[in-house]
Amino acid sequence: MVPYRVVVHVDEMACWPVALTNLRNLLNDVGQDHLQAELVANGPAVAFYADLPETAEKFPPNWQEGVYRELIEEMSGLHSQNVRFIACANALRANHLDPAQLLPLVQVVPAGVTEIVRKQHEGYAYVKP
Repeated sequence: MVPYRVVVHVDEMACWPVALTNLRNLLNDVGQDHLQAELVANGPAVAFYADLPETAEKFPPNWQEGVYRELIEEMSGLHSQNVRFIACANALRANHLDPAQLLPLVQVVPAGVTEIVRKQHEGYAYVKP
């Protein structure tokens, strides 16, 4: 079976939980052997990838304490199932973040929008939670 291919686009901090849940549900449904998945973060959402204490403060105020660490654990689990996590270099600059501040599993591309367009051109489905 040809694997399903999907690119998930996150550009707002509040969308992270839904995006990671979408990926988890997709993996649970089709299995890791039948999925090629990538999550591209740009805009303010790229700050999620920064392993800094103040990152959690950028989430909506109604989130419970500890949500950021739970989401990072979920992201790590998804990464271990071959989900790629991509950060936009333009968004990193706009948010005053150095790529060295990012979680080790994150890859940086020059432009997130170009990565999304490239993946769609390659036949990836586009999901925007």
